Amino acid sequence: MVKYKSERRWTVAAHCIMIFLTACTVFPFLLLISASFTDESAAIMNGYTLIPTQFSLEAYEYIMKEWAQIGHAYLITIIVTAVGTLTGVIITCMLAYGLARRVPFAGIVGLMIVISM
Repeated sequence: MVKYKSERRWTVAAHCIMIFLTACTVFPFLLLISASFTDESAAIMNGYTLIPTQFSLEAYEYIMKEWAQIGHAYLITIIVTAVGTLTGVIITCMLAYGLARRVPFAGIVGLMIVISM
């Protein structure tokens, strides 16, 4: 519970800042969704708007028509991400095991890890 007026002002200011930052974060996603439903020629002429001037499903038709190529690209992306994540976890575990033991240069290696963070 807010006790003082100064605390209440800070609370209101913090809420206003968070609402602004949330709007700045959500707006690009809304514009992206709107652009996906906008006709290509209308987007070229008028630019992108939150409410499409000419509604079109061409982008989704293209995705369905070219699904083999797009699906293959997504599969490669998922595989690369999974292999990269697994490799990173394995290397981190090996490094953590080595640093947990008393090995030469553990202090220097630990310092390099902390500095790189």
